[in-house]
Amino acid sequence: MKFLKIFLVLLILMAAVAWRLIYIFLGPVGFWGQEIIFEVPERQADFEVARSLKDQGIIRSTFGYRWLASKLEKGLKPAPGGYAFRGRFWAWQVADRLSNNPDYVWFTSYGCVRREQVGDELARVLSWDKQERSAWDKVFDHESPNWEGVYFPATYLFSVSATTEQIANQFVARFEQEVAHLDKERRRQDLDWPTVLTIGSLIQREAGGANDMGIVSGVIHNRLKQGMRLQIDATMQYTLGQRADGSWWGSVSLSQKWNESPYN
Repeated sequence: MKFLKIFLVLLILMAAVAWRLIYIFLGPVGFWGQEIIFEVPERQADFEVARSLKDQGIIRSTFGYRWLASKLEKGLKPAPGGYAFRGRFWAWQVADRLSNNPDYVWFTSYGCVRREQVGDELARVLSWDKQERSAWDKVFDHESPNWEGVYFPATYLFSVSATTEQIANQFVARFEQEVAHLDKERRRQDLDWPTVLTIGSLIQREAGGANDMGIVSGVIHNRLKQGMRLQIDATMQYTLGQRADGSWWGSVSLSQKWNESPYN
């Protein structure tokens, strides 16, 4: 009987120690009332999942997570994007979450692209159907002209469940943040942002490179001040639309220069 009691005490102690070790290495860090987004970069050469999770306070132990993830064979190489966490998560729940599709995806916007080009790429990245793709163009039927041309060249993290208007608002917010330091000069020249964007678009399409942009800008502003026609082929490229092979920005022929168009 005495031996049985000692055995039970030892068993309870061992269970308590085992539970404590499990909690230390695999237990939840705490409860998050607000959403935490764990970002997995597109290029993961120097990215270590366990270390990043620990640094962001999502797991307790890098050793525990690596060991568990290797045993489960998941959660060590998540797909690029953002993973949302809210509430309490044990290490195996984190590993399971990272083995599924991300809640946010990366999107890179490049300079000198049309609204339609941005919409096509967003549709590909976010797996939009035809209705959602069409909704993107309708967002830009908004009365405010500031909705057009605000796709600041940068890498964004978009929610897979975001509406087209929410994504447009993200573009606008980033644009306003990036150009805030230019606002004083814009007001000094008595220009509104749609005009600045229009001129900037023409400069970028017309110039052969960064070194030519100042020259092209000077020509445009001088002609505007003198009430001259701009006579810039880049304006006509906007009338061409998408070609049969799916490409944009085709060459302008001499005959097309006589077409009636708001861009001519």
